[in-house]
Amino acid sequence: MKIIFLTTLLFTFSFSNDIKENFSGAHLYNNCKPCHGKNAEKKVFSSSQAIGGWSAQRIVESIKVYKKRNGSTKYEKIMHGQVEKLSDKEIKILADYISRL
Repeated sequence: MKIIFLTTLLFTFSFSNDIKENFSGAHLYNNCKPCHGKNAEKKVFSSSQAIGGWSAQRIVESIKVYKKRNGSTKYEKIMHGQVEKLSDKEIKILADYISRL
């Protein structure tokens, strides 16, 4: 009986940590680093602004625009693919994280 309880407890603890990790801003930002840089300092395709220093609200609004439409440029299509599956909660967590970089 003790083994079943401990196994259940261990599984529950491990699973809850995975959920927390999936919703951390740092974890979500890992997908953004290749183009936007470690500290959001890069200009993507030399035509966009670096997003470092943007407010969380501005980032949320930008992500939601990319999420709604696929766009016509290569950059817009890439961004749509990156953000289309993010939930509103994930977008907020990601935006809060980026705004503090």
